[in-house]
Amino acid sequence: MVIRIHSLTVPCAGLCCALGSLLAMADAREVYPLTGSWDYRFDGGPSEKVTVPHTWNASDAADGVKGKRGDAKSVNSDVYRRGPAVYTRTLPVAPKPGKRYFIRGGGASIVSEVSVNGKPAGRHEGAFTAFCYEITPLLKKGANTVSVLVDNTQRDHIAPQRGDFSMFGGLYRPIELIETDGVCIDPLFYASPGVFITTKSLDKSKAEVEVKTLLNSDGKAGDVDVAVEILDMKGRKPERR
Repeated sequence: MVIRIHSLTVPCAGLCCALGSLLAMADAREVYPLTGSWDYRFDGGPSEKVTVPHTWNASDAADGVKGKRGDAKSVNSDVYRRGPAVYTRTLPVAPKPGKRYFIRGGGASIVSEVSVNGKPAGRHEGAFTAFCYEITPLLKKGANTVSVLVDNTQRDHIAPQRGDFSMFGGLYRPIELIETDGVCIDPLFYASPGVFITTKSLDKSKAEVEVKTLLNSDGKAGDVDVAVEILDMKGRKPERR
């Protein structure tokens, strides 16, 4: 991983859409949404079709699970489902030579494990943070299958332990397949965009911004150049000083 730092001074108006412009032009990548129809099986039960984003607690979570007053469960019901479920689907594109592939999920509650063609890609703990894994070595020619095991069983080491809400189990945020070149802006750093903008100084006439870009290489490329372009709200390049 390499961090490239660029410092630019631009008219103040040029900051209005800086981040959107940087990310839109970040690198040569294709993003394929994996939202929509998935095969779903809860706790070894029958398979059914569901639409992702999805939760299996849409109807029962408000009831809680039967327990004692003061603990993290409800005293009123025993119908709230907590346990493992598996989501499965075929990836929408076949792998291309020279390309790299990543799976990025916006959130799965509470623990998730991603596998491709039956081989593990990564495991994530925490219901409210994103995850991203490279799956290039796990792909084969033609069709490929991705599975996401999600489990909302209560675990004492994963926060939050209690609150005025239920822990909805499921693949409840969008998930996507990212296709990049051999060298790309890194999608693996906490599943972030890999581009970070800091305002170093600001007045009525100008602003100085620092752009940090995380790069990820497959090891086959040599040196690369990183270019940063900031556009104003009308898509024009502001004056650079």
